[in-house]
Amino acid sequence: MKHSIVPVALAVMLLAGACSPQSFTMNIEMRYPSKSGLDLAGKSIAVVCLGNGSAADSTFSEGLVQGFAERLEKEYFGGEQGVSTYKITGSGDDYSSRDSLVNLVVDSGDDVVFLFGTPEFGELGLGDNKRSTAVHSTPDSAYTCVTSLPFTVKLWAYDSMDKDDKVYSFTGSNAIKPEIFNDGTLTYPQAKEKVWSSVRPLAEKIGLLSCSRFLNTWKTESYSIIYYDNGNDAWIDGAVAASEYRWTDAMKEWMKLLNTKNMQKRSCAEYNLALGCFMMGQLDLALKWLDASDKDCPVSLSSELRKRILARKK
Repeated sequence: MKHSIVPVALAVMLLAGACSPQSFTMNIEMRYPSKSGLDLAGKSIAVVCLGNGSAADSTFSEGLVQGFAERLEKEYFGGEQGVSTYKITGSGDDYSSRDSLVNLVVDSGDDVVFLFGTPEFGELGLGDNKRSTAVHSTPDSAYTCVTSLPFTVKLWAYDSMDKDDKVYSFTGSNAIKPEIFNDGTLTYPQAKEKVWSSVRPLAEKIGLLSCSRFLNTWKTESYSIIYYDNGNDAWIDGAVAASEYRWTDAMKEWMKLLNTKNMQKRSCAEYNLALGCFMMGQLDLALKWLDASDKDCPVSLSSELRKRILARKK
């Protein structure tokens, strides 16, 4: 979840003290799996590129993997190095099966493996060879030609922790546009030779862009916290901690409220504990607390929370 949404002010909440249970609502941005269907949060990740031994293909593939891995690290590891990268040689068809990707998971030791196949390149297109506008251009770089190199690349992904136990397959096509500086006598064979010196940084940008479908998606949802303003500080301290997204602290306060013969109050505390567990990703424990709340004295908020917990478990 994201902490950028501010809940209802507790100062206002505390003015409504009563012997009956009260509640306040928090709008929270909740994380959901990426558009690809993969949920990568909390998992170790490896990105592998498949090559055929060609230096040109390797230059492109290594840049592609580097950009892809860096974007994953920014999203899931706070920008710290956390994604392993590898290069292997072989045929793309040999690595598109589940068994092959499982072997890569075993070899890498990571939970999730992304495998980029060997890129397929189209015919290099040349633009007009124009005089360079650079102020300090040398004679051998007095002219510039923007080229266009089409490519198609396949990507396979396997999540060893995904209950569906399947290989995800993706195919993308685009074109990079390397700029070639020359002395004005550029020929097509020369352009084909020179273009690879500019490929890697452009491939890194493609890697960054292609990662977008594997990033978290977010949805703003409303959740309610129950409290009593009856002189027991644990209710208010728990509510304050929850409003600041300190769920562990909030749950410690709510645990103090369970030793009571008042079934309604105990049920409300158990509901809050279920919500706290849900926010911390402890779905099975959240359901157990919600079951206890329903057994003691069902609260009206219970059914909606149960629906959300069960939806997360699918």
